[in-house]
Amino acid sequence: MRSDTHSTREAGFALIAVLIVGGFLALLAATMARAAHTEGATTRNLALAAAARAAADGAVRAAIFDLLTGDGASLPRDGSERGIRIGEAEISLSVQDATGLLDLNTAVPELLAGLFAVESGSPPLASALVSEVLRRRAPASGVAAAARRPANPFRSVAELAASAAMPVALYRRLAPLLTVYSRQAGIDPLTAPHEILLALPGSDPGAVAALLAARADYPAAPRQLLPQAARFFVDSPRDAVQIVATANAGGVVAERRAIVRILHGARPPYRILEWQPGPS
Repeated sequence: MRSDTHSTREAGFALIAVLIVGGFLALLAATMARAAHTEGATTRNLALAAAARAAADGAVRAAIFDLLTGDGASLPRDGSERGIRIGEAEISLSVQDATGLLDLNTAVPELLAGLFAVESGSPPLASALVSEVLRRRAPASGVAAAARRPANPFRSVAELAASAAMPVALYRRLAPLLTVYSRQAGIDPLTAPHEILLALPGSDPGAVAALLAARADYPAAPRQLLPQAARFFVDSPRDAVQIVATANAGGVVAERRAIVRILHGARPPYRILEWQPGPS
């Protein structure tokens, strides 16, 4: 009887050991399967991210080629978005002529003040920001030599964010409307964003809406619809653009922002002034 009890006890221990080992092996198998799934998903996401980045890069390069070889009809320079496809990636592409934006280094103060006031809703804040911008410029020629200070022009729009008077939210609204590459005192009304057109002296929403609807077909529309602001209008030299490409490959998004200067008759025929990879 004692032998039978001993045998039963050993059998019970053996069964428990088998169950423990089996559970461990099952847990190990599940862990390995989960790791393989995670690794597969990670590999897929990396491949999609690479595809999205490559598509965004390709879209920017294609836009540059179009600007160099086309007549511009297929690629408006007014910042409007159009959809294209490269491989499996869906891309939103826009091209903005730099002269449609306000140049921090050369735009007349009245234009800067109008835009800053409209976007901030605070004339005192707008005045403080304009003063900050103007302090970076060279003094007027009539200023006495002893009072002159060296100019410190903006090298990028991002430098404006360092201004003590600049709220972060306001900077985010202003940044897409500003440039340091137009080198113009005014703006090209045929490519300017609606925010800038609304900030022009004498403009109103109805006139701006009519201008946006007509300017692609009627180049004279700006002066007819916004005659009070005509003194701020300039013709674009069509030599600097901002290109933004946002690619979506299987739900993974990559963005490229490039500022390009077209060098007519030069070799190479263009120069990349800024290249911002953006999030991906």
